[in-house]
Amino acid sequence: MKFEQNPLFLKKKYDLHATPEVISAAKRTEKRQKMETPFPQNPEIRIQNYLDRFQELLNRENSEDRERGIKALKKILHKKFVIKPAEIPKSWFEWRRRIGQDDREQLTDETLTQAVITDQESSMDRWVNYLSSEHATYPGWFKYWLMRNVLSMGDYDKQQRRFNKRSKGTVYAFPELDHKAVKLVFESLGKKMSKEYLEIERLCCTTQSPVC
Repeated sequence: MKFEQNPLFLKKKYDLHATPEVISAAKRTEKRQKMETPFPQNPEIRIQNYLDRFQELLNRENSEDRERGIKALKKILHKKFVIKPAEIPKSWFEWRRRIGQDDREQLTDETLTQAVITDQESSMDRWVNYLSSEHATYPGWFKYWLMRNVLSMGDYDKQQRRFNKRSKGTVYAFPELDHKAVKLVFESLGKKMSKEYLEIERLCCTTQSPVC
């Protein structure tokens, strides 16, 4: 399997092949295709099957079915990654009212909570909308890797020049979508994965490694 389709780092970095969602996708494929034998245990095949399921969801020919699928995906991501009201630190409400003295009376816990949730949902949705559009001509593995990283990013540390790791109490929106930055990341990562894939092929030819 070519690295462009499913680079081995998804297995090495996340153990993705052994996650419940990948196992569930394999079982659904078994049932849908009425397979007489169990789905292959090969990690790359299982991961690619999982990625293919998402591609099928996002590339449905019927526009209504496609929109329904994207909406369902957003709902799942909102539930899992958007902050819950009880997770917002009390100290943040106090800080937010302190810096917004002109409209302090309007900055109730309820209005601030809704603003945080709306910002997180809309910033997440921009990524989903882009990655599921015809303009994002990237392979499925990259879209998965990119979205997973976006969902783990908190606020940007200007001094350290990096994003802090996101936690349940993170009130900041998800990173801003930058098409040029995405392209640069893909090109850089692609070069790295290409070198790794060629090295794996070389090992396969010389040692008959079991990963091949």
